[in-house]
Parts: sequence; C-alpha cells; structure tokens
Amino acid sequence: SLNTFAVGFAAFPAGLLCEKIGTKRSLIIGTLFSNLFNLIQIFTLQPPLLLSASLVAGIFSAISWVAGDPLLTENSEKEERTHLFSMNWTLGMASSVLGSLLAGFLPGLFASLFRGSGQKAFGFQMTLFSSVALTLVSLMPLFAIKEKTRLRQTTRTVLSLKNIQNWPIISKLAITTGLIGLGAGFIVPFFNVFFEK
Repeated sequence: SLNTFAVGFAAFPAGLLCEKIGTKRSLIIGTLFSNLFNLIQIFTLQPPLLLSASLVAGIFSAISWVAGDPLLTENSEKEERTHLFSMNWTLGMASSVLGSLLAGFLPGLFASLFRGSGQKAFGFQMTLFSSVALTLVSLMPLFAIKEKTRLRQTTRTVLSLKNIQNWPIISKLAITTGLIGLGAGFIVPFFNVFFEK
C-alpha cells in the first residue's frame, strides 16, 4: 500500500514536473529511478529498507505514468491518436500477459540452472532482476524521440484546480476511477494469499 500511496501522492507534483522539464525527460527520469529502488527491494531483506524503497519507487513511478500519455499526445497528430492509444494499450496488455506467463516459469528455471532446485528465493530474485533489466532496455527507443517544442503556461498556480473547465465530467471520471481502485485495493493484494491457501 505504501507504493500505491506514493504514486497517488506524487501524481500532482509529477504533472508539474512534466510541464517544467518535458514529458520525455520525465519519463526517462521516472523509469530510471523507480527501477533503481526496485533493485534495492530485490536484494535486501531488511523490512525498513524494503518499505522505504517501495515508497520512493512509487514516487518515481508516478512521474513515468503521468508523463506517458502526454508524450504520446505531443508526438502524434489528432487524426492518428485513437489508433495510437488503442495500439499502445493493446501492446501493453499483450506484453503484460506474456510477462506474467514467463514469470510463472522463470523462478524455477533460474533456481535449477544456477543454484539447484532448492533455491527458490534466488529464482524469484533473478526473475525480478530480469524484469528491471527489460524495463531499462525499453527506454532505448525514447532517446530517439525528438520532443516538439510547445508553449508552456507560466501563470499556472502550483497544484491549482482553477484550470479544470468541466467539473461534472471530471467528477464522474474521478468517482468511477476511485471506486474501481477501492475495489481493486480490497481484492488484488490477496490474490497470492488465496492461491497459496
């Protein structure tokens, strides 16, 4: 829950950071540092350090997540955005399914290849490490993107809500997303406990 709390808490400042330094740079910084703190979680067994690293990783993850969609919007034309966002979502879901499938096999494979079949923890560590490595490799195409220069507003108040023009629609979206998140928060963390029992 600390990681999720950090993402939610950092979302507003992350949006301001994206406006200040650009979406491409924000995405790179967020991904690099969130994965650095994910590495700490993989190779430490100290609870305070695990929790602290999870919190900081969540803060940097918020920067990546907030920067993603604006980066796509800024580097595409209006006519192609529907296809671009649907393709982005489809590829992300397909990759997630494939990654989840591989994550079921890799711990056992790593354990048997490197330390023998009894070293389950090592297998899980190497699987998580592979995930971090792949995430860092995925940054490479970002460096090829040339950001379009855009006019940034300089009169915006920090964390101001004055720029919201359609409160009824924003409120409906926020309530729907909040209820979905609340339900997921009750269920998702206990999937592994359910399967274990």
